[in-house]
Amino acid sequence: MMNSVLTPLREVLDQIRIRPSVHRRLQYWAMAPECRRWCHSHPCETVEGRHELYRYLLGREDLGGPIDYIEFGVSRGDSIRWWVENNRDSVDKATNGQIAYVHIRAMDQPSLERFQNEIDRFWQKKGIIVDIRNNGGGNIDQELLDILERQPYQFWNNRNGSRTWGRRPRQAIVGPKVMMINYRSVSDAEVTPAGFRQLGLGKLVGNPTSAQVIATGSYSLINGGTIRTPGSLVVTWDPTRPNNYGLDLENLGIPPDVWVKNSPADEAKGLDKELKVAIDEAMKMLKEGNKLTSMDKDEHR
Repeated sequence: MMNSVLTPLREVLDQIRIRPSVHRRLQYWAMAPECRRWCHSHPCETVEGRHELYRYLLGREDLGGPIDYIEFGVSRGDSIRWWVENNRDSVDKATNGQIAYVHIRAMDQPSLERFQNEIDRFWQKKGIIVDIRNNGGGNIDQELLDILERQPYQFWNNRNGSRTWGRRPRQAIVGPKVMMINYRSVSDAEVTPAGFRQLGLGKLVGNPTSAQVIATGSYSLINGGTIRTPGSLVVTWDPTRPNNYGLDLENLGIPPDVWVKNSPADEAKGLDKELKVAIDEAMKMLKEGNKLTSMDKDEHR
C-alpha cells in the first residue's frame, strides 16, 4: 500500500523543475513518514493534487532554501480548467451562489460557444463576473457584448411549466456585471472591455490592458516564412468627432474602474486579490441595485 501511494508522488517530483539540490531534498522527503501521511490525504496524481502540493512546498523552509519556481508536467488546458473551477467555487462561496463566474481564455469560436453554454447554465444568477485576464485576443467582441447587453422583456409560460420558465431572452444575465482585465489582456481582450465601458454594462476591475489593439494580417514569404503586418485601425465611437472616430485603442491600454494587481508573492501563495475585489464590487452593485428596486416599489405604492 505504501509503494502504491508513493509512486504517483515520485512521478510528480520527477516532473518538478527546480534547483538540483532542492530536488534531492524533495526525493528524500518523499520517503519520510510525514510524506506518507500527506499522500494519504492528498491524491497528487490529479491536477488539483499537484497544485495542492505546489502550495505546500512553497511554504516549507527546510528544503534547502526557498522554492521560487515549480512547473508541473500537466497540460495547459487541465491547469486552466482547475484554475477556473477554483475561481468559480470562490465566487459561489463568497456570494452565497448569487453571482456567476465565467472565464474567457481566448476570443475565438470555441470560447464563444463555451461562454454561451455557461450563460445558459447561469441564467438565473443575480449577476456575473466575466474574467478576460490572460486572454490573447481574437475576434468575438461583438457576440460577447451582444449577450452581455441583453435584457429580458417577456415570459412565455407553458400551462404545465414552472413560473420561472420561458423568459425571453433566456440567454442573458440580469443584474450587476463586472469584467476583469489585466496586463495580459491583449487585442480583442482590450476591444471588449472598451466596448463594455462605453455601453455602460458594468465595472472594469484589475489593471490596464497591454495596449496591443491594432488588427494584423499574416502573409507568406517566398522562402516559406510568414510576416504579420497592421491591417485595421480600431477606434472608439464618438458622434461628436469627424467620421464618429474617437480614441485610437493602439498603445492606449484600457484602464480599469477599480485598480488592483496581484503581486508575484500573491500568485505564489495562491491568493487572487483581483478576484476578491471583483467579488466585492459585484456584491456592492447588487446591494445598490436592490435598494433602487425597493425605492421604485415604494414610489409605485
